[in-house]
Amino acid sequence: MLDFSDRQVNLIKEGIDLSIRITDELAPVDIVRKLSTARLLTVASPDYLEAHGRPRHPADLAQAICLGYSPQANNRPWLYQVDGRLTPFYVTPQMQANNGDALAQAAAEGLGIMVQPDFFVGERIASGELEILLEFFERPPLGIYAMLPSNRHIPHNVRALLDFLAEQLIAS
Repeated sequence: MLDFSDRQVNLIKEGIDLSIRITDELAPVDIVRKLSTARLLTVASPDYLEAHGRPRHPADLAQAICLGYSPQANNRPWLYQVDGRLTPFYVTPQMQANNGDALAQAAAEGLGIMVQPDFFVGERIASGELEILLEFFERPPLGIYAMLPSNRHIPHNVRALLDFLAEQLIAS
C-alpha cells in the first residue's frame, strides 16, 4: 500500500517497510539512508508582488502575507543566511496547509509568500507563475531520507526501491 500523507509514522507499529522524509531534523534513533537534498526557495506570484511589493531582506517578511507548512508553521522561524550567519526570522502565516502542492497553488494564485522545496515549485517558477525571492539569502537545504524500521533485514524489493529512488534523485 502507498500512503501519501505528510504525517510522521511509526514504521514498526504501523507495519510500514519504508517512508520518505524530507526534513532537517532526524532523531538519533532513526534508521535512514540519505537519498538527496532539496533546496528551499522563498517564492511568490507576480500578482502578489505587484500588489504587496517584493521583500528585499528576510526581515521584510514580518510585514508580508505568508503561507506556512503545518504543523511546522507554528512558532518555527524561517532561517536565512545573513552576513554569514544562519539567522531566524519569525513570520505569522495567514494560511497553513500540510501539503506542498496546495501551498504552491495558493502562492501561484497570489495569496502570499511561501517557502517550499525546489521540487514543489520548480515547474511553476519555469512557467512564470512564481518568482524566487530573497535569492541572496540562502536557506539551509533539507535532506531527503529513506526511513527504515530496521537495518537488520531489508527485504529485496525495498532495497531495489531504495536504489531506484537514489538513482532517480541523483539524476534530477
